[in-house]
Amino acid sequence: MGKKLLPKVIHFISFLLFTAFLFLSLAFFDIEILYEQTKLFFSNYQWLLFTTICYFLAFLLRAVAWRMYGEKRQAFAPYIYGLFYSLFFNHIFPIKIGDIVRIGVIANKKEVSWDSAIHSVVVMRVFDLLCLGLFSFLGALFIGVSLRYTFLLQAMVVGMTVGVLFLLIVRKKWFTFYIKHLTLVKETFYHKKAIGMISLVALSWVLEAAVVYGVMQALLFDLSFLHAVWVNSITVAAQVFQFAPGGLATYESVMSFALVQLKIDWKDAYHIALITHVYKFIFSYLAGAIAFTLHPISLRQLKVWRTKKGEKS
Repeated sequence: MGKKLLPKVIHFISFLLFTAFLFLSLAFFDIEILYEQTKLFFSNYQWLLFTTICYFLAFLLRAVAWRMYGEKRQAFAPYIYGLFYSLFFNHIFPIKIGDIVRIGVIANKKEVSWDSAIHSVVVMRVFDLLCLGLFSFLGALFIGVSLRYTFLLQAMVVGMTVGVLFLLIVRKKWFTFYIKHLTLVKETFYHKKAIGMISLVALSWVLEAAVVYGVMQALLFDLSFLHAVWVNSITVAAQVFQFAPGGLATYESVMSFALVQLKIDWKDAYHIALITHVYKFIFSYLAGAIAFTLHPISLRQLKVWRTKKGEKS
C-alpha cells in the first residue's frame, strides 16, 4: 500500500493543475488571438530559426552528457536517437513511457547491459531535476513570486498533506526501497565526470529556454532571457505531474502562472503557453520521425522493452 500512496498524491496534484487549466481556458481562450499569434511566430523566420537551433542544441548537449556517464566510449548516435524517441513517445502517450524506449535504444547494443542503461537514465533524470529545481528556486528568489495569502495558505496545506503522506509511505517495510534510491543518487555525484555532466545538462536547459524567449520576442513581448530560463525551468520541472501527452494542461497552467509573475497579463500568458507548447509538440514529432528514419525500432522491440521494464521495477 505504501508504494501506491505517492502516485495517488501525484495524481491529485495533476488533477488540480488540470482543473486550473480548465478555468484558464474558459476564462481566456480566444481562437482568433491564438491563430494570429501562432501565425506571427511561425512566420517570423528569424526567431523560429533561433528557437529551433537552440532547442536542437539542448538535446545534443544532453546526449553528450549522457554518453559521458558510460565507462566505455560508445557511438554518439544512439544517445541522441534515444532522447528523440523519449521526447516523441512522451508526446504520444499520457504517461512518461519515453524513458523505457530511451533505455532500450542504448541497451540494444551488446556493450551496454539493461541494468546499466536504466542506471544511466536515472542518473540523467537526477541531473535534470537538480538543474531545473535550482533554476526554479533561484528565479523565484530573485524575481519575487507574488502570491495571495489565500493561495499561500492553500499551498502550505497541500505541502503539509504531501509531507504527512510521505511519512506514511516511508514506513519500516519500505525503508530498504528508499535507501536503495538514495544510495543511487549519492553515487551519481561521486562519478568522475559529474561536474562536466551537470554543466552540460544545466546549459541544455538554458538553451531550451530559447523556446519561451523566441516566442515572446516574435510576439513583441518584453522578457529577458534570464526570466525565460526561470519560466521554462519551473514549467518543465512541473511535468513530474504529467497525466496527458506532452504534459498538456500541466504545462499551460504552470507557465501561465510563471509569466503572470513577470507582469504578463493572464490572457496573454495563457496564449503564450499554448503557442510554446504547440511548437514543442511539432518539434517532438519531427524528432521522432528523424529517429524512426535513421535508427528504426520495431513494435516487437517496444513490447520486449516494456516487459523488461516491468521485471526491473
